[in-house]
Parts: sequence; structure tokens; C-alpha cells
Amino acid sequence: MDSVSVWKELQRVLTVLVRLNISYVLGGSLASSLWGVPRSTNDADVMVTPFPGLEEQLVASFPSDFYLSLSAIREANLKCRSFNIINTSTGFKTDVFVASSRRLDEAAFRRSVTRKVPALGEATVNVLSAEDVVIRKLDWYRQRRNIRAAVVRRGRSLACKLARHGSRLSSRRI
Repeated sequence: MDSVSVWKELQRVLTVLVRLNISYVLGGSLASSLWGVPRSTNDADVMVTPFPGLEEQLVASFPSDFYLSLSAIREANLKCRSFNIINTSTGFKTDVFVASSRRLDEAAFRRSVTRKVPALGEATVNVLSAEDVVIRKLDWYRQRRNIRAAVVRRGRSLACKLARHGSRLSSRRI
């Protein structure tokens, strides 16, 4: 997917968020691209403020070629987790992270800025500050390192427990 197509896909999602008055800020690779060297990606990372009561409206705002899980959106909104918005026609995926009350999330919204998107002419997006893009990436790596440390420390016993747990989950109906 070329750069213009990626931004147009994202713009479709952001237009819905704005219409529903759901505050957002763009992060991830696309935010990095606005601050530095553009790179190819087929997805977007967007952080939103919690939006209780708007879950059904959000789902109804997208045409049938989009996949959204109402139950995943409700759970993410309740527990400050993430859900996906996927355009099944293009394969473009937006990972939506519901902000928590962590100071890190609150500060990211306060420091966000509005930037023009060169690929879209005069269109603008709310984007994480350059500093917050770096902080988010470091936080993500820290979390991965903590998981890796738990696996190393617990070794085989943890692997066996995870395998048993995974097989129980995969046998459940969703």
C-alpha cells in the first residue's frame, strides 16, 4: 500500500472518531514518519480517550467492508486496552489503544500537536510529540523485556503452563 493510500485509510477512521467526539492522538510508525523519515506500513496506532456509551455508534459508523468487534471494543473501553478497526477490502488495520489514567497517557494527550499530512495536502492529524513517540517505543520495549525476563527465570515450567493454558483457551467457543 502506498503512502497516500495509508493516510487516506487512516483519515477514514479519524473522521469517525472526530464525528463522535472521541479524542485521539496518532502514534506508532505513522507518527514517527511525520517527525522523521517516512517508512512503509500497512497499519496505524491511535490512542483514544475512553468513550463509554459510544461503542455501538462507533461500529455503526463504518461500512460493511470494515471489521470491528463490538465485544472487543466494549472490553477495551472498560479495561483501557486495545481493539482493531480493519478494512477487509484493503487489509489496512488501525490498532486503537484506549488511554488509561496513567500519567504517561495523560501527558501524551497534553503534549500532542496538530500536524499537516504531506500526502493529504492540507489535512491535519493530532499526533504524539516527537518525545512521546520515543517514550512510547521505550515503554513498549521495557514491557517486552519484562516478559522475556519472566520466561527466562521460569523457563520450562512457565512454557508448560502457557501451553496448557493456551490449549484450554483454544478449545473454548468464542
